[in-house]
Amino acid sequence: AGQLATAVESAGLLAQTDDSLRRRVDQLSAITHISRELSASLDLKHLLQIIHDESLRTVRADCSSVLLFDQDGDPADPKIELFVGCEDVRELSSLERAVLQNREPRIIADFSQENVPQPHASRGVRSAIIVPITYQALTLGLINLHANQPDFFAERSETIELVQTLAAQAGIALSNAQRYQAEKKSAELM
Repeated sequence: AGQLATAVESAGLLAQTDDSLRRRVDQLSAITHISRELSASLDLKHLLQIIHDESLRTVRADCSSVLLFDQDGDPADPKIELFVGCEDVRELSSLERAVLQNREPRIIADFSQENVPQPHASRGVRSAIIVPITYQALTLGLINLHANQPDFFAERSETIELVQTLAAQAGIALSNAQRYQAEKKSAELM
């Protein structure tokens, strides 16, 4: 009976390891795919769509929005230049402004337990992660991921790392595309 219990426990641990390894391989494959996709385009709207779609797919969130800020505007009061996602174009929330000010990701484990505005209350959003998209000293935008399950992002330690990696790659791709657009515009004016 003792050997049987040990065998069952070992099988359970092996299955957990297989699941964990499979998730990690999926994440690394997604990062490679995202990197390839992001480096293949200089169209800002297309890049935002890739960031949106791939962040949803890899994290398995219920909805997402990606914001790109106008880089010619006031950094203290950023304006949304482009937007892709589940929400209507709107002003930045106090929560998003706090993420911008701190330049750090923020996880909301359960909106019902925190005193912050809840996006999509009618859709049942319970948790979120907001990650700034930065490149060098500039904050270019934000990635917002939402889930209908409380603690969805807090329970997955690899999620922050994954979304931060995606945001870093997005920062490089968006910066390159913005520089290209600026050069193109400058050349047209000549």
